[in-house]
Amino acid sequence: VIASLGRTEDIRFSPDGKRLAVAAFQKNQIAIFEVEIRAEAQAKTLTLSAVSLLDSPDLKAPHGLDFIDNETLVVSNRNGGVSLFRLPPKSGGMLVQELQLSPLATIESDLLNAPGSVASHMIESNRAEILICNNSGHSISRHQFARDTTPALQGHEVLLRKWLDMPDGISRSQTGAWLAVSNHMLHSVLLYRNTADLHPDSEPQGLLCGAHYPHGLRICAEDRHILVADAGAPFVYIYARQRDDWSGLHYPLHRLRVMDDTQFQCGRQNHQEGGPKGLDLDNASGILVTTCGNQPLAFFDVARLLASSPAPAGSG
Repeated sequence: VIASLGRTEDIRFSPDGKRLAVAAFQKNQIAIFEVEIRAEAQAKTLTLSAVSLLDSPDLKAPHGLDFIDNETLVVSNRNGGVSLFRLPPKSGGMLVQELQLSPLATIESDLLNAPGSVASHMIESNRAEILICNNSGHSISRHQFARDTTPALQGHEVLLRKWLDMPDGISRSQTGAWLAVSNHMLHSVLLYRNTADLHPDSEPQGLLCGAHYPHGLRICAEDRHILVADAGAPFVYIYARQRDDWSGLHYPLHRLRVMDDTQFQCGRQNHQEGGPKGLDLDNASGILVTTCGNQPLAFFDVARLLASSPAPAGSG
């Protein structure tokens, strides 16, 4: 199953770390692996015990995905809209199972334009917010859902637009204080304070430099680090906050090679590709996962790298 995924885009751990979803772009599928991570004194062990292959007529070049909770997955489609799926219980011992699902709800909005990466979170016990990168629309749109028996779209708007040129990844910090957006054509990641007064002409407060074509990214727990996958190089870059926030200009503290040159060149159809695309971090274990077409799954223990980074000035 892993070898057959083809071109992959985003990847995401479920909140409890027991599922791992991968967008299989060309196959119009989502692969959902059951995961177990064990951390012992001398080693960490990661086991993929089963996989469910999600099929739906609504999956049309799936690119972005995120878990709203452990059972609800939101998927954005480059050639379609954005769909929410309610996942069934785990496979119950089946090594591979196929799932034919209809969406729980869909977002069909004139604000969507080749939707890519997504970031979701609960803003109330019954209300979810979804941020969507509109790759060809060069914008970030915000959509809110009421999660009743039948979820309903409550509102949508353009959140960010200024300086965006093909936004290819988005991450909201766990504290909710910051948003990070990969700006593909300008070779940078834009950082915004996530305040109530954000609007389409808002200026970023911070900038991450050093990546050729930034794609997947993740603001880590406590907002101290940001991981960025470079689709145009065989690296993931680790940025560390050097002051009490992310304002200003930042360069990588670490450069982690996630594939060898042979793997990188196999996927290098042009100068914008070949490197990792999707990226996520299991904060509890410090396990990083990356994905791309020529290397569907790769795992790295970055806990030591993150722990060795200097503490931000003024953090105590």
